Amino acid sequence: MQRRDFLKLAGLGAATTGLGAQPPQSFLSPSGPQDIAKTDFTLQIAPITVELAPNRILSTVGYNGTSPGPRLRMKEGVPVAVNVVNDTDVPEFVHFHGLLIPSDVDGSEEEGTPVVPPHGSRRYQFTPTPAGTRWYHTHTMAMDDLHRGSFTGMFGLLIVEGASKPGRYDQEH
Repeated sequence: MQRRDFLKLAGLGAATTGLGAQPPQSFLSPSGPQDIAKTDFTLQIAPITVELAPNRILSTVGYNGTSPGPRLRMKEGVPVAVNVVNDTDVPEFVHFHGLLIPSDVDGSEEEGTPVVPPHGSRRYQFTPTPAGTRWYHTHTMAMDDLHRGSFTGMFGLLIVEGASKPGRYDQEH
């Protein structure tokens, strides 16, 4: 399939997503309505299905029923809590990429973050800094299991709004 054909199909799929009662999750669809900075978040790790293109559906693992997961919008310097609920049979980690936060909430095993146990939960509390567009993702080592780690749909955008001099923009893409 040519790239141009893929983009046409993806655009058509995104345009028709709103026609059905509950369409399948699309890889290209936005994560939800425009979000605002919050201080309390929940990420639920669970099996999902993702439609990559018409009739190209795969089973994987995601956050809050989607892949990519929901946008997390935070304010620089304002303490937040992220409640991670693991509805899978394996231990998990959620890594907050690019933040200057303590290692016990960084979300990486090699830095000493405690695991989110299978069918359990963990509460991450930290003060996000520095400002910028980041991402969060699983930090579980997949090894030879293609249903774990970076082979899944476990990632999402993390936006840390600046404490001063907020961006002057009229819309966000």
